Amino acid sequence: MPKNYKKPKEPTCRIFIGIQLDKTTQEFLNYLASLITNKLSVPSLASAHWIACKNRHITLCFLGQVPIKTIPPLKTGLTSIARNTTETKTRLFKLDTFPGNDAHLIAAEITVTKQLATLHMSVKRLAESLSIPTENRCYRPHITLCRNRKQFHGFSPVDLEHPITINNITLYQSQPSPAGSLYTPY
Repeated sequence: MPKNYKKPKEPTCRIFIGIQLDKTTQEFLNYLASLITNKLSVPSLASAHWIACKNRHITLCFLGQVPIKTIPPLKTGLTSIARNTTETKTRLFKLDTFPGNDAHLIAAEITVTKQLATLHMSVKRLAESLSIPTENRCYRPHITLCRNRKQFHGFSPVDLEHPITINNITLYQSQPSPAGSLYTPY
């Protein structure tokens, strides 16, 4: 074997586990996007990048770059979790900059119910059991509506009261591009 031979790295893909949104929630989010663009005067909205409906989701657990060989056992584990999880309800409770005042996102925040927290911990434990590292920060579920390189100054929070049905678990592949990431169910 030549001296400068380097063993090829195993193939990876960028993934996360999330929840696909139902039609009613997508329609409500479209209404919110329209409200933001037409009714609120926030100067930094002019350069905002709006998230396409097909890319909207609720993240349960971001996993990042993982070896492709872990995908089959991950999918098997997610199927088992889904089989043992009943449909649950939660709600959108606030439209605000995310994760704080000087943020680069506008998102609809979601109430963390006991069932949603349990689902989050279940998928996190599954990933860790497959030696996939997970984030250690507090779980704050949200749906991103738009992002901006600049901060959203002058955006006032809007209280919401919209129910959401959680009835699926989806493994997504995240493919970054200059126009924004594309999220595809794996």
